[in-house]
Amino acid sequence: MKRIIMKSSLSLVIGMGAIVGAGCQGDQTIDNKTSKVEYERTIDTNGKYPWETEQPKTLQQYLNKGETVFLLSDGKELEDRVKEYFSDNNKNKDKYAGSWSKYLELYADQIKKQYKDKEAYTDKLKEIQKDIESKKYNEVPTKVDEAKKLREA
Repeated sequence: MKRIIMKSSLSLVIGMGAIVGAGCQGDQTIDNKTSKVEYERTIDTNGKYPWETEQPKTLQQYLNKGETVFLLSDGKELEDRVKEYFSDNNKNKDKYAGSWSKYLELYADQIKKQYKDKEAYTDKLKEIQKDIESKKYNEVPTKVDEAKKLREA
């Protein structure tokens, strides 16, 4: 009797885990209706953005472990920071270009997995990343504006 109860409890826990896990998938289709699911960050950033608290290498390790590091809503601030950093006013763009490029890559990769309808947005972020890597800094602010429109669409 105990054995059966334990199996039932285990099945309930596994079943609940599947339900909870399914609730964190960006776009969910149930009965031909698509609904949006908002993710929650699973790492502690003390109320800051991930790029303010961790190096790209550390964030990559979190992502490799399946953590939710970035939120779609982080996009606005990330876009603003990248645009500001690569504006004509900053004469020292090379100093942290590699880090900003990696933050964009990590953010775009995670958002692309979570939000299938944001592919054009994440593709534009990848374009920006490649421009940064190629030191085509003058193209970055305009492309950030384009990415912002795609995110908001």
